[in-house]
Amino acid sequence: MIRLYFCVPVILVLAAASVFAQEKINTQRTPHDELWKKVVQGWSQRRAKTKTVLYKMEGTTLNPKGNLSAAPDFGSAGPFPREDHVSPLSIHCLLDFENNRARKEKDWQLYYGPAKNFVRDFRIEVWTGTELKVAFPRGKHYVHPDVSHADLWVGGQNTSFFFDFVDWPFFLAHGSIPAQQTPQTKRLFVPVNSDDFRIVGPAVIGDSQCLIVVAKSKSGRTNVKYWVDPEKDGAVLRCHLTDEKDVADTTLDIDYKQHLWGWLPSNWSVSRMNSPPEVFRAYKLSAKEIIVNPSVTPKDFDVEVVPEMVVGDSPSDKLYVVQPDGQWKDYTKQSSSSYLPLLAIALLLAAVAIAAIWKWRLWKATNSQ
Repeated sequence: MIRLYFCVPVILVLAAASVFAQEKINTQRTPHDELWKKVVQGWSQRRAKTKTVLYKMEGTTLNPKGNLSAAPDFGSAGPFPREDHVSPLSIHCLLDFENNRARKEKDWQLYYGPAKNFVRDFRIEVWTGTELKVAFPRGKHYVHPDVSHADLWVGGQNTSFFFDFVDWPFFLAHGSIPAQQTPQTKRLFVPVNSDDFRIVGPAVIGDSQCLIVVAKSKSGRTNVKYWVDPEKDGAVLRCHLTDEKDVADTTLDIDYKQHLWGWLPSNWSVSRMNSPPEVFRAYKLSAKEIIVNPSVTPKDFDVEVVPEMVVGDSPSDKLYVVQPDGQWKDYTKQSSSSYLPLLAIALLLAAVAIAAIWKWRLWKATNSQ
């Protein structure tokens, strides 16, 4: 009986401690936890509803005055560009999330050292699922007269530069959220692990009550900070790439519009910083067409090879020209052989000139005597 009297108080104390601990855990939970849960669910729903997607974006690129003064081959003849340089920008992107295939057509202007100016750069990049192909359609891409250039490169495997930060909304809108990993052609859907994110707190962007979350990179030197709207299926309204001091060196702002499918980007802007807040380059894009889950075929993720096309083989770095019968002929040998007649003529003229000079000197020496 004495033992029973002794055990009852102990049991009551332990039960009270357990209730107190549970209440403490509950009080530690904040409204942010529920909002974060809603965001993650929204991302999951976006992924589940997307198999393929097509984006057609149009906009501009801004190179501020003097931002390229230190570019190679520029020299020191004052700031370059001398004024803000605004040029057209077009990006059409087709993604097959199910089979990890991608096609991107980008038309813009970039600074090209040998030309010492901004030139048009239009290229079609495709990841077939097994190899990278990059095409430069003739008449739409600047080719320096002194530089050999292929119309199409095939057999590539290095796709690390296929997607740029300006392409991130193509993924963010469909639940592929970069954290420990970024979107790659071989892995369009980035795995989302809620443990990779840290909740910072609430924020307001326009009429949206947002939640700020931070994802740390594997190196720990660069963080990705997101402003997400729980009421718009976790739509990412803002994104900053920050350094270890939490200073943003690249910023992304996205506006959304509601469609039958859900909330999709209507336009976005990207700013890259040299030393914040100095802008190095800025992009603005608006959606002209968005189609979610269009039908696709392997041809959509390939580039047709046609006669007279110069094709470069990425692994061997050799150039070939496509013959009318579809055969590939070594373009390097062909190019070299085409110069042989000119080289022979040049050597003959040089020999005649040397002989004429020698004869003239001989005649002059004879007459002077």
